[in-house]
Order: sequence, then C-alpha cells, then structure tokens
Amino acid sequence: MGLLTVVNSLSQISDVLDQFYQNKEESSNTVRLHESTLGKDELIEFTRAYLEGSITLGKYNKRYEEMAANRFAAQYCVSSNSGSSANLLAVSALVQTGRLNKGDKVAVPSLAWSTTVFPLVQYGLVPVFVDIDKYTFNIDLNKLREAIKPYDVKALMLIHTYGNPVDMDIVADICEDYNLILIEDTCESMGATWRGMCVGSFGELSTFSSYFSHHICTLEGGLTTTSNKELYQVMLSIRSHGWTRGIDFDLSDIQGLDQIDPTFLFLYLGYNLRMSDPQAAMGCSQLPKLDDYIASRRRTASLYIETISNSPILNKHIRYMNTDSRGMSSWFGFPIFLKDKNYHELSSLRRYLLENRVESRPFLAGNFCLQPVSKRFKHFADNLQEIKLFHAQSFALPCHQGITEDDVRLTCSLIEYFFRQNQ
Repeated sequence: MGLLTVVNSLSQISDVLDQFYQNKEESSNTVRLHESTLGKDELIEFTRAYLEGSITLGKYNKRYEEMAANRFAAQYCVSSNSGSSANLLAVSALVQTGRLNKGDKVAVPSLAWSTTVFPLVQYGLVPVFVDIDKYTFNIDLNKLREAIKPYDVKALMLIHTYGNPVDMDIVADICEDYNLILIEDTCESMGATWRGMCVGSFGELSTFSSYFSHHICTLEGGLTTTSNKELYQVMLSIRSHGWTRGIDFDLSDIQGLDQIDPTFLFLYLGYNLRMSDPQAAMGCSQLPKLDDYIASRRRTASLYIETISNSPILNKHIRYMNTDSRGMSSWFGFPIFLKDKNYHELSSLRRYLLENRVESRPFLAGNFCLQPVSKRFKHFADNLQEIKLFHAQSFALPCHQGITEDDVRLTCSLIEYFFRQNQ
C-alpha cells in the first residue's frame, strides 16, 4: 500500500473518530477502579502501522524502545508483550548469563503480585519474603538488611508499591554493602521518581507494564530496561525464541557453526514474548502523555489525603500511604489501611461501596505467602507481622487520570457514612 493511500485512509478514519468521540456518552456513572487512557491518537497510530503492514516486531518497536530508554534513563530497552514477560526476561537473562544460579535466594516484598514472584521460582531461585513498612507500605528496609546474611541473599526484586518510590539512598547502600543484584519491578510505578531520578533507573534491570490499568496502555505490553549490553543482547534473543538473528553476538567460541544455518542459530532458552508493531505505535503515542496522566493521579491522591485529613471520623479509622518529600509517587491507586477493622468489616465496606457504584480492589495480592500457590515452591518468610495486618485490613480505591473531584468526595462520603453506621 502506497504512502499516499495510507495518509488518505487515516484522514478519513480520523474524521469519523472525531465524530465518534464528540457523540460518545458515558455508559454509567460508576467510579471505575481503572479507566483506559486510549483514545483517537492511539487508534490512528495503531491503524497506521496496520495499514503499512508493520505487524510483528519492527520499526515501531524500535522507536518505542528508544523513547522508553531515553525516558527512563537507560542505555537499552527491550519491549515485550506484558509486564509479566518483562519480569520473565529480566530473571531469565540474569540466570542464563550466570549472574544468578539455581538455588540462589532473592529478597521480595511480602506485599507482592504473582508475576513478580513466579519468574524467580520458574528459574529455580528461592524467594525470601520480607515484611513491609506500616507507613510507606513498601518493603521494610531494616527487615531486608536483617534477612540478607542469614539467608545468603544474592538479589533484591524491589517493588515501588503502588507508585510510591522506595528510599533508594538506603537501597543503594544495602546493595553495595552486600553486593546484591537489584531488579526494579516498576510495573505499577511508571514515572515515579526518587531525587528527580526515574524509578527503574537504579536497577541492573528494571521492568515496566503498559497493561490496561497501568499508567500508559498498549492493550498489553511490557518494557525491560538495562545499561548492561550483554544482558540487553541476551534479552533480545530470549524474547524471540532464543534466536541470534539480528543480534551481534560473539560466536568465536561456538563449536559446530559450519553445520548450522547462521540465520537459524539458537544460543539461549527462549520464548515468543514479542510486542506487535501496531501496539508499539500506540506506545509511541502514549509515552509523551505519561507526565499528564501522573499529574492527574497526583491531584486525585492529594484530594483523598485532604478529605481524609479534614474528616475526624475518616482520620480516626484510615491510614493512607506516606510518601517521602525526596520522592514523587505516580499513584497507581490509592491504598488505605483500616486501623481498627477486621477482614469481615472490610469486606462489608467494599460491598457497600460497590452497591453505591464505587469500585475497589484488594491491595496487590495481599500477603503472598497466604496464596495457595505458595505451597508449590520453596520460599522463606519469617517475622511478617505488618503484612498480616495489611492483608486483613487494607484495600485500594480508584486513583487514575479519569477520576474527578466529585468521584473522590462521593467515595469518601460513602466511607464516612459506613463508619458512622457501624460504630
């Protein structure tokens, strides 16, 4: 298809979409937990790639990777089909290059999501679950330091919980003192910063997600960043079946190459984790909007905090996530801890909110050690006092770019009314 035909086709599609978005009506008045960031721009860019025949991994992925590496202060970036795959790429590359070995212990926050943990287990690594801090809801760095020597921890899989950056000054000291490999799982904290530096720019490897509910969206998608060329090249190979095609590997020590077609040479255990080019084209449109999305989320979080602080009854019953002035949270959601309520009361509150068209969700997967799947793999989990409370007494409220002041005030007024009726 010629360039002029593509341009004319897109012009016609754009006119139709303008009319669609002008006439679009809200389907409900529910305060949604998440709301899509996708609009006309992304559909046009997706369609452009589609009409050009750029379907699989290609020029739009290359452009998206370059934009993301620049945005998140890394030398290299590898796109993938999900944030889960981004984590898998990171862990796989560390193991297949010998940086980590089967049986090595990796510290992980006990407040976690499944695909932070699973790649470790799938590669024979052993999670060491560490308790969380009751105020920041992040990993307790004192407990982390205490766990390193007894368990001979080799790496830290760090989560900046719900966009709240961990104190990276202390993390850097711990990693240096104990020679830990740092992997930053920033899938729920894209755009957050510590001392003006992007989270995800501190780790040996860092991962991001562009799933529907996250800060930007490419339908599904992930990114893994690094400034280590070897890890970068290995991840490129792992992403595409373990193939070497198009990657400048040193093959001087490989035996028997004269018997193998060089265009079909496999060096690593791999998968098909590739992102399609139309999705990457959407990412190129979404990434420049990230700062605006974060600003909106931060305004919403500030309004929640103001409303809770100004209400004696809310302030009495709720503790929200503390943030450090040296960091900037990107607020994936607004998690709250109910100071004096048990799990059954929390469930009643969430049902009441939903009955009044306000959605909510559990806080990540709660205490991951309580998940039935944890019985299937070796792990260590000692002295987890805070996460036990959080599992039973916390959940997350909507906090995204589409939330309005009225939504926040409605949500808080409903919670306040529930507390008054259940004192």
